[in-house]
Amino acid sequence: MGRISINQTRWSLFLISLTFLAMWIEFFICNFFTMNMPNSNFMNLVLLYLFSLFLPAVGLLVFMRNIRIVSSRWYWGIPFLIGLILNTFVRDLTFMAPFRPGDIFQFVYGQPFIATFPILYNWNILEPVSYPPGYKVTEYIGLISIFFSLSAAFFCLSVPEEKRKKFMLPFRLSIISSFANIILFIVGLMRTTIINSSFSTFTFLTEITFVIFSIAIFILGLSFIRVAVIYDK
Repeated sequence: MGRISINQTRWSLFLISLTFLAMWIEFFICNFFTMNMPNSNFMNLVLLYLFSLFLPAVGLLVFMRNIRIVSSRWYWGIPFLIGLILNTFVRDLTFMAPFRPGDIFQFVYGQPFIATFPILYNWNILEPVSYPPGYKVTEYIGLISIFFSLSAAFFCLSVPEEKRKKFMLPFRLSIISSFANIILFIVGLMRTTIINSSFSTFTFLTEITFVIFSIAIFILGLSFIRVAVIYDK
């Protein structure tokens, strides 16, 4: 692989890492830069799609193009591209949602874009809420988060065989985040059927699992930056 391709590969891995760090970047920018700016809701939405989808997707496409001639598994990155798109929609629905009292981990960064599509309500992905006006994300949205984490793990195995050892840390972290998302999904389904006395237990489990997932995703982003630095060493 030529020097230009190696540099492109390194930069592409750096861009890919942004999708795992996107919500941390969004939190910092929205709380310290755009909070009091005009049209902050629109700016926050654009920044979300920029860091969560557009820049990582460019990096992923460049990376797959560069490894296509040296890895027979290059196409294992295609599910990850789909995961980038779907997971960004989930973040849009979750973190751009209007504020609702009592929500857990509700960060209000603006107004959502994807929630304006009626098909999401027809497919029971979203449920309308009359007061306060808005919507509720159903538990089934968790399937997308599981798919995103698993697709990231498959992407780590798409690289040439001699490079796979360097991707073992991102691979393991992807598996950890997958298990965390599976637990969150199961707990979300069970919360609708449990009795009130057990509700606090499930809430605690949800919070702990969400923290584990958030830390794993953050370290996963950093691990991709590390791989970008040592990719040709």
